[in-house]
Amino acid sequence: MKPFPQIPQNVARELAKIPCLTFRWSRSTTRHGACKTLINRLTGEITQITLELSSVTFPHWDPATQREIIIHEAAHALMSYHFDPFEAHSALWFTTARFLGALDPRVSIKSEGQVAHALEVTRHPHLGRCPQGCEIALRAMAKRTYRCRAHREVLTITRRSNGTPLASSSK
Repeated sequence: MKPFPQIPQNVARELAKIPCLTFRWSRSTTRHGACKTLINRLTGEITQITLELSSVTFPHWDPATQREIIIHEAAHALMSYHFDPFEAHSALWFTTARFLGALDPRVSIKSEGQVAHALEVTRHPHLGRCPQGCEIALRAMAKRTYRCRAHREVLTITRRSNGTPLASSSK
């Protein structure tokens, strides 16, 4: 198993205060990181907080983006431990992420240049393209019309290996 990436010092100091924190790699192709909290149903106590990074997508990002992903998930871990495990992207979480050094705490990695790069990492055989330029990786071709979530435009589906169009509809 590959070693976990270098965590910024100020983030590591804060994370060291969480006794039930663990780190692990996941095989996720749809998210770059996650923070999972286990709570004892009887006592309501937090038994474990796991910080996960995708071994599939994470290594392909530049170091600055990797740092942002780590800080993003670390902010979730701190929120879970000190405040409320269910407080996802609230104002308090945003402030915590800024405190840890996040440049853009919202980091969903959805800027146009980065989405295309993230899609190249996945091994989906089909690719849907919106007339506006968006790209969406597809595992299988279903018998339906695919639309871009951002622009609601009909996608042109191509096979990744040769790039030939497979389907396009004009509704």
